[in-house]
Amino acid sequence: MMRYPEMWVPLFKDGTDKEREFSLFALRELLESLVKINVGWLACHPEQFKGPLYSLPGLRWANENNTERWLSIPEIYNSLPSGSAPQPIDCEDLACARAAELRAGLGGHPLGAVHAKADIRGRVVKGGRIIMHAFVRYPDGSVEDPSKKLGMPGEGADSVERRRPAHIVNALKDMQRAA
Repeated sequence: MMRYPEMWVPLFKDGTDKEREFSLFALRELLESLVKINVGWLACHPEQFKGPLYSLPGLRWANENNTERWLSIPEIYNSLPSGSAPQPIDCEDLACARAAELRAGLGGHPLGAVHAKADIRGRVVKGGRIIMHAFVRYPDGSVEDPSKKLGMPGEGADSVERRRPAHIVNALKDMQRAA
């Protein structure tokens, strides 16, 4: 019987800078964990690799409607139109899968394997709600937005970058210096 472990991590509990810094740190660690799980799956199951994300027929970005179920590559495959359990595939699923493909040298990058990362940006919108968006960051700092390439409306990662509030920018800079 297949098991789905759950992990509950309270994020953005209050509006303090300290809590926001912790939440961004935790989200980045969770993204990195899913990238590593995907890389491991690709290494253990090369015969099941169906091709780079952008070549998979029927794969589209979809909003999860207030749920946060993060999908690994095999779960993304199961969500394709011919799969058995269609699921919404949103930004963190796509960013982690794409980063894993690139690390494994399966992403169609001209240099072969590239140590890309899934990263996240956030902004505060009306009412104080925080909107987060995951994307792929290359070692040179450039970004790729799989969600945007697969149908997400709006401007994607570039839009979030331009609108980041100062407290998030400062927290991210501190975290990058510490890494």
